[in-house]
Formats: sequence, structure tokens, C-alpha cells
Amino acid sequence: MSIATHLIKIRGTFDKDIWKEEELKDYVKSKIKNEIESVLHPDLELFKTDKSIAEIWVYISALPSAATRDVTDKWLEDHITEHGLTVIDFEVEEMSCLRNQENKFVVLI
Repeated sequence: MSIATHLIKIRGTFDKDIWKEEELKDYVKSKIKNEIESVLHPDLELFKTDKSIAEIWVYISALPSAATRDVTDKWLEDHITEHGLTVIDFEVEEMSCLRNQENKFVVLI
């Protein structure tokens, strides 16, 4: 069990001729499992597609320095390089921080 500290919201496009919805979902789960699971304890909160737009939300447990907009942008740029996928925008929402007394906690089970 982990306490989610951040919510990463990602919007992107996918080429429907290359990526079927189930293949894209498997790809997202694979990225989570193989690249960030051991460090950030992620939990896929939302996976939604509409036409050629994908919306993905992932809860993570990280120190504030590990989940900045710059770090997330660099990771997305370096790791989402497959043909037919493009990240449009993303948001990093801090859910809780040990330095803040007014935390919102999300427990990942």
C-alpha cells in the first residue's frame, strides 16, 4: 500500500490506423510496469479514449522533486517515442506533501 502524492494527467493523440484502443491500454500498462512501477508506485486511475484522443491519469508516490513539470516533460519526451503517439499536454497535481499540514490523501491498494 502506498499513499499517492501526485496525480499525473496526460492528454495525447493516437493514430487509429496504428493503435487500437486495447493495444494502447496495454502499452500504457507496460510503460507503467516496466519503467516507473519500482520507483513511483503508480496506479492507473483513468484510461479514456474518444476518437483519436487519449486521456490517462496516473497516481504516483514521489518526492516533490521527482514529480515536477520539468521532470515529467523530460520523461514523456524521452519515453513516448512510438510512431502514431503524440503527447498534447499534461498536468502534475500535487495531492499531498509531508511538509504540508493540509494534505489530501489517496491510498493505493
